[in-house]
Amino acid sequence: MSLREIKRDAWKAYKANYKNVLLMQLVLAGISLAVAMILNTLTMPMASASMSRAIMSGTMSDTGDFMSMYGSLYTLNMILNLIVGVLMMPLQIGVTSFYLKNIRGSKPTHSEIFGYYKSPVNIILTYLLKIAAIFAAYFVVAIVTVLAMGLCFFFLTLARSLYIVIGFIGIVILILAVLAIIFICVRLSLTNYILADEPTQSPSGVIGKSWNLSKGHVLRLVLLGLSFIGWFLLPIIITVPIVVIVLFAVGSGVAKAAIMILYVMLIIALFVVYYFVLYPYIYLSFARYYESLVNKGITPTGDGKEALIIENTEENKSDIEDIAEIE
Repeated sequence: MSLREIKRDAWKAYKANYKNVLLMQLVLAGISLAVAMILNTLTMPMASASMSRAIMSGTMSDTGDFMSMYGSLYTLNMILNLIVGVLMMPLQIGVTSFYLKNIRGSKPTHSEIFGYYKSPVNIILTYLLKIAAIFAAYFVVAIVTVLAMGLCFFFLTLARSLYIVIGFIGIVILILAVLAIIFICVRLSLTNYILADEPTQSPSGVIGKSWNLSKGHVLRLVLLGLSFIGWFLLPIIITVPIVVIVLFAVGSGVAKAAIMILYVMLIIALFVVYYFVLYPYIYLSFARYYESLVNKGITPTGDGKEALIIENTEENKSDIEDIAEIE
């Protein structure tokens, strides 16, 4: 089925259960705010106390001491965020399961997103294995890229007249490195959906199933993500003319203040739309794509029933046209 149909089914699922979706997003917002407050509570007093002791004792005499202290606090903050990320992984799988159930025609409640904390170990191990695999891929690609760029510079010293060709080859190498990372990340992008369906599956089994399911679908998954890019460019499109107007076209300070207030209100409105409508819509779209991979030939109709479909490869020609579409 085409990406247009996938997004259409996702939007139907959103409208069918939008009240529970909004409530679930509110719960997530509350949890995120609580976690942020806890992290600030843990790190800010430590930062203030360290700064005060350093100033009072006179040990922070130069910029280097300040940067060293800042680096230690930054490292602590990263460790705390990593721990929180690991602990939140069962919740993320719960959210994924919530959207999968929406796509499959049921109407889950917001309380169901906490269900995966009953057996979190396997989920956390899968998450850590996925992170390790991605970091290993980054490392290998980085090593290969550095070696290839080193060869480019070596040949450049031997043949300076070919600097344009060698420079072009260097750019191609960098592009290929970025594409390799994107390829690996996309191949592992279905792990959350698999865990939502099979929480007891072994970590290696989940990674392997994601790799197998996404085989031959990397481009379409990327295109599905790119089809929402217009929404993310919208704030930039709005911001640029407003900045130009405020800086050059409007002379009165009151007028500038009024425009900036309107601009802030517009950005807040966009944030609300993004958080409560766009993000669930994107989640549901990828859940629908996953569902089409798992049950090829079966389409959920949104009312709990299922209908047989016949895949039409001609419809896939319209997928690239969906990139700039804003629905």
